Amino acid sequence: MTLKGDATHCGTNSKGEANPAVDKITFKSPRNIFVAGNTILLSNLPKTSEGISQNSDIHQGVVSFKLNPIQNAQGELQAVCVTDIQPAKKVVET
Repeated sequence: MTLKGDATHCGTNSKGEANPAVDKITFKSPRNIFVAGNTILLSNLPKTSEGISQNSDIHQGVVSFKLNPIQNAQGELQAVCVTDIQPAKKVVET
């Protein structure tokens, strides 16, 4: 998933910068991903996967976040805002 600023649909932060929204997303899995409730387990991840790097220059480490879909009056998706971005509470590396 890559992000872009979207002040129109997602507002701005306290510094006046556009809050993030989903720009691009892939449904391709780089390896094994298991989800149970609020827990996700990723295993056997490569350093890169079809142009997507797990070692981004923008974010270092693992984060948690919420997605907030924004629709217009006709119910059409306008944006997916990314909120509550924070370091993951528990990261176990093996």
